[in-house]
Amino acid sequence: LWAQHAFWTKIAIKSIVMRLPDEEFVVNRLLKNPKDFAKLLSAYYNNKIVMEFESLLTEHLLLAAAMIKGIINGNTIEAEKSRIEWYKNADEIAKFLSQINPYWTRNEWQNAFYIHLEQIEELVDYLINQSYNAVVLITDEIERHALDMAEMMWEGLIKQFLQNYLLVKGEYRKNK
Repeated sequence: LWAQHAFWTKIAIKSIVMRLPDEEFVVNRLLKNPKDFAKLLSAYYNNKIVMEFESLLTEHLLLAAAMIKGIINGNTIEAEKSRIEWYKNADEIAKFLSQINPYWTRNEWQNAFYIHLEQIEELVDYLINQSYNAVVLITDEIERHALDMAEMMWEGLIKQFLQNYLLVKGEYRKNK
């Protein structure tokens, strides 16, 4: 899901920056990503937790879009306001994740999100300035980092929920 998050984020940013006619469709597809995360997390957490994460991740995407639109429309005040809120949202996500899983630290998630946000800002800058080789390079970095975030999330889930189980012949059995 983190790889899809990175992929559709990049496509949406390109559509917004280049004012492509597919922007609405691509953004709507990107906004499906938090729902997909909610579906995955519902196997482990209660509905309140799942809905909170979905809401925070949706806000993350909407704030990024608002910031980008502010930049390309020359509204630096709106862009900076959205950027500040975007980073606050990253802090909220990091705090939230650290509260629901003892194997996810606030610091690790905050660092992971800050790297992600910085990479997205670079991507926006490169697209606006038509530095397409740099776009390709940062896209590779974004993809690698998304996979790191996926691994961090998965490791926390395994430690929290599967630590009392053993994998025996392809099946998880309660550890005695």
